[in-house]
Amino acid sequence: MRTRISAALLALIMAFGGTVTGCAKTSSEGAVNTVGQSDSDEISEILTGTEAAVPAPDLPQVDMGGKEFTILTQRWYDYAPLDMNDITIEEQTGEILNDAAFIRQSAVSEKYNCTIKCHEVIATGGAGGVDEITSSVMAGENAYDFAVIRSVKYNSLITSGYLTDLSDIPYLELEREYYAQQSYSALAICGNHYGIVSNITMNPYLLIFCTYFNKTLFEDYNFDNPYDMVRDGSWTIDTVYDLGKIASSDLNGDGKHDAHDRYGISIVNDVYEGLINSSGVTVAVSNGDTFEKLYNSEAAITKIQHICDIFKDKEATFNIHSRENELKDAGLDEVKLFKQRGSLFSMAGIYYAPQFRDMDDDFGILPMPKYDEEQEEYISPVFCDVFPITVVPVTNDNLEYTGIIMEELSYRGYTELLPVFYDTILTGKCVRDDDSVEILDMIFSGASYDIGMIFNFGGVRTQIRNLCIQGSDSFASTFASIDNKVDQNIEDLINAVNEIE
Repeated sequence: MRTRISAALLALIMAFGGTVTGCAKTSSEGAVNTVGQSDSDEISEILTGTEAAVPAPDLPQVDMGGKEFTILTQRWYDYAPLDMNDITIEEQTGEILNDAAFIRQSAVSEKYNCTIKCHEVIATGGAGGVDEITSSVMAGENAYDFAVIRSVKYNSLITSGYLTDLSDIPYLELEREYYAQQSYSALAICGNHYGIVSNITMNPYLLIFCTYFNKTLFEDYNFDNPYDMVRDGSWTIDTVYDLGKIASSDLNGDGKHDAHDRYGISIVNDVYEGLINSSGVTVAVSNGDTFEKLYNSEAAITKIQHICDIFKDKEATFNIHSRENELKDAGLDEVKLFKQRGSLFSMAGIYYAPQFRDMDDDFGILPMPKYDEEQEEYISPVFCDVFPITVVPVTNDNLEYTGIIMEELSYRGYTELLPVFYDTILTGKCVRDDDSVEILDMIFSGASYDIGMIFNFGGVRTQIRNLCIQGSDSFASTFASIDNKVDQNIEDLINAVNEIE
């Protein structure tokens, strides 16, 4: 398997282009860094040859005199599988990703004679997680050298004028492969780059949408090989729905469909947005000095409505968030439902994979489906409100040192953490064959960022989600009613950026 991993890693490397103290935690169930035990020899074996494939950045050898760098990081509510456990590490534990991160941090600290720590806060949909930046900037304090924030608050930090244009920071080579180039272009505003997705943490890879399928159920129903469907282009949203309807069953025969039964597709609320993007619909794109709206075309509305209509079928589909009480009454959660054959397909993020490792049935990973067979490519959207963006507060008073540390951490994350992270997934039971490796490459290489979803202009993303949850058929009228607000939000953002300049 190691030879195959090297090939897969090379494909991913081409595609992504893209003294330690701090916030290490006790590992919790589902966290990626709990996969497997390791030692330095195993890490070295995984890393063999990866550094040589990517030239090191041209950074000066600087003695920083013991400077302390503080990085603000964010959890996502209290959901442990999305914690950023790989930025600063207190000690080696034998867990492979933890130890690779510890080695990286130690090497950077020793090379530049500095100390790196992180201050972790809990991010929520409200102010949580960025009010620390706001407070420090308003007080004129350099409390954080840089931050890895959740995307939900990226817009507000920009419009408040609290972020530094990364293009102004010395030594940052933002077009290098250790930064996600899709994010570099998608997050640009009037030619400015206030944030980027970097390999400082592996967390972005966890937040790419995918589809899980139960291999045992596929065999029981004699369904065709889904990997072949992906290859021949027939892996579409209608294919998923058709197969799901066949697998749906009132298991206990009580005449109703609840959490004790089986469903074709289980989802969380975010999946509506993921399916819309994977169907080729983009809310908005950056277009030079402005943004172009794409959500309100007839073709886009037709696709959005069709996706919504599929999930009106409550016997074939199960929305985890909408039916959370049913799950709790059955002693289940979003992961356990799938693990106990509660659904044929589970749509979510890569972050589910480590939580499925003890599942009795075998399972596999597929990309999000295309809308129809006419769609040329598979698209793998990111979770638009939770993926981590690296930013620098305007109060930073030493951009030179900050640029060196950010660049070094990103480069070493790409050459040292990413191969280890990828290997921990590949050696799990979910992606242990060549088919799965091929699909995982496809998912990572197809990662996409929709700035309209991310910035939620005029509340359009919120409206889309709410209408899908309600099973509405009023997308066209709703979009028309908020169109002026969307335009105003875009104008306000552009004006704010121009004022910063």
